[in-house]
Amino acid sequence: MTRNLVVRSCVVVLVLFMGSILLRAFTQNVLIEKLYMDNVFTGTVFFDNTGMKIQQNIVNINWAQFYPFSDVSDTANNTIKSRLSGLKQRITAIEEVIEGYTRDNLVNRIAFVEWAVRYEKTVGWNFLNGDVIDLGDGYLSEVEEKYDPAGYAASLAELYGFLQGLGIDFLYVQCPYKIAPGDPISGTGDFSNQNADDLWYALSMKSVPYLDLRKNIREEGLEHHALFYKTDHHWKAETGLWAGGVLMDHLNRNYGFGFDLDRADPQGYHYALYRNWFLGSLGKKVTLLQAPAEDFTLITPRFDTDFSLTIPEVNLDTRGNFDIFIDHFWLDTQDYYRLSPYGAYMYGDRQVIMVHNFLAPEGKKILLIKDSFADVVSPFLSTGTADLHILDLRHFNGSIRSYIEKNKPDMVMVMYNPSAMGNEKMFDFR
Repeated sequence: MTRNLVVRSCVVVLVLFMGSILLRAFTQNVLIEKLYMDNVFTGTVFFDNTGMKIQQNIVNINWAQFYPFSDVSDTANNTIKSRLSGLKQRITAIEEVIEGYTRDNLVNRIAFVEWAVRYEKTVGWNFLNGDVIDLGDGYLSEVEEKYDPAGYAASLAELYGFLQGLGIDFLYVQCPYKIAPGDPISGTGDFSNQNADDLWYALSMKSVPYLDLRKNIREEGLEHHALFYKTDHHWKAETGLWAGGVLMDHLNRNYGFGFDLDRADPQGYHYALYRNWFLGSLGKKVTLLQAPAEDFTLITPRFDTDFSLTIPEVNLDTRGNFDIFIDHFWLDTQDYYRLSPYGAYMYGDRQVIMVHNFLAPEGKKILLIKDSFADVVSPFLSTGTADLHILDLRHFNGSIRSYIEKNKPDMVMVMYNPSAMGNEKMFDFR
C-alpha cells in the first residue's frame, strides 16, 4: 500500500510539473508573444517570473501588410529551403522549446537549481547546468554544432545579387563567437569558428563582400574572451563600441562613407559603471552559486547628439540625444534572474527600429539586418550616418525585398554571430 502511494505521488508530481511546463509554454509563446496579452492570468502563470519580462504597450504589427512578399521572391526562399532541411528545422525547434521550458520555466526553478548546486558542492561535484561549459578562466559558454554553409551562402548571394540590381551596396559582417579559434574545445566540441570559416569560403567563392571581425581581433592582438561578459553569450558594450569603429573605418575605405572616426574614439564617451549588476544568460542557468554577478557599463557620448528614434513595436517615436537609445527599465532595478541590462541598449531585440541623425544630414542610409550582438553596435554606428534602419528577422514577418525597395538604403549589412546558423528564418531574405 505504501509503495502504491509513493508511486501515485510521484505520478502526480510529474503531471503537475509537465502541466506547468505546457501552460507556461502556451502562455509565453501564444498569449504573450502572439496575442500580446498582459493581464492577471499571464502574471499569475509566471508568478515567480523565471527570467521573463512581459512587455508593456506592445503593438501587434503584421509587417507583411506594409511590405508584402512577391511571387518572384519565392525563388530565393525555395533555394534555402532546399539546402536546409525544413522538416528537421521544425522538429528541432519544437524540441528546443520543450527542452527550454523544461530547463528554464519550471515553477521555482531557481530554488531547485540552487539546491542542486549546494548538494553538488557538498558531495564534491563541480558540474555546470545543461550545455554550459567553463572555458577554464571563469568565462562561461555554450557549444555550437557543425553546419553545412551552402544554404546560408546561397541565400546571402541571392540577396547580394538582388541589391546589385538596385545599385545598393552589401556587406556580410561576421561577429565572433565567445569560444576563440585557439581554445582547446574549438573544432572538437564546438564548431562555431569552423562554421564561420566555411561560410567565409563559400561566400568568397560567390564574390559576396565579407568582413570578418575575428580577423580584426587577431590583428589588433585583443584578448578574445575579455571582449565578452563572463556570464553571458554576448560581447560587452565596450566591444560594441570597438566593432562600430571597425565598421565605420571599413565603410569609409571601401564604400565611400564619410564617418568621423572620432565618433568611435573611446575617449569621447562617458562610462557609467554598474558594479555587480549583471548576471548573463549563462549565469542564470547555473545560478549565482556558480557564477558571480559582474559589472555592466553604460556608455554615452561626451559630444553633442540629436536623433529621432522610432520603434513601432513599442509605440515609441521620439527625438532627443543619445539617451533615447537607452531603455532605463533594465538599469533602474537590480534583479539578477529576471532582468538583463544588455537589453537596455536599443530596447533589445525589436522587429523594426528607425534612427535619423539630425547632425549628419549628408550621411548615407544603412539597413542593418542583425542578431542581438548588434544591439550594442547600432547606437554607436548611428552617430555617424544620416539614417539607420534595423531589422531582426527572428521577429520581422514582412518581405525584406519589399522593405528595401520602399526605403531605398545606400547600404545593406547583415551582421550575425555564428550561432545564427541553424535558424532558417534569419537567412530568409525574400
